[in-house]
Amino acid sequence: MSLSVYEEYKRKHHSFDILDSVLDEFLKTNSWGYVDLSQICSSRLTRKTFLRYVHASVPYLATVFEVNGTDQKVWVNVKLCNNSFVYVYKPGETIERNNSDGWIQFDECLLHMPILKANLRNAGFQTIDAYYSYDDQRLDIKAWTCEDDAPNLVLTFEPGYPYRDDDSARTEI
Repeated sequence: MSLSVYEEYKRKHHSFDILDSVLDEFLKTNSWGYVDLSQICSSRLTRKTFLRYVHASVPYLATVFEVNGTDQKVWVNVKLCNNSFVYVYKPGETIERNNSDGWIQFDECLLHMPILKANLRNAGFQTIDAYYSYDDQRLDIKAWTCEDDAPNLVLTFEPGYPYRDDDSARTEI
């Protein structure tokens, strides 16, 4: 029996395993040697930092930076590629809109992302919110910690492009 177009598309691009494997490979291959999210959050970066990592044998650059939130708490933002992940909902499925701005609240991702869940727990995060933008094909996962001096985390999975080292592409004239 063949799959419908919807089922085939969802099978290829809707798997949360994709995002979990992006995070896993980022933690295993990033150029600074971070092995978990707590190391990244405790590094107290003073400027935007780019970390090279490899996912599915393709090099990418992650962007890591800190921002001060409206709650006067420091937030560490880690941006990773989403490897073509697209959330596809079934016709008739109820989705919660967030401020009617194209983002939906999406809390079930931890059920399907055991590597992310384990990393958040090990890093001391207590609660999360997740939001998905259909327009941007982007998933933002916000994680809060109860410790006053520890930063919160935003983990962003968005469309990305493979990293190409310009120096390695030079050709003699």
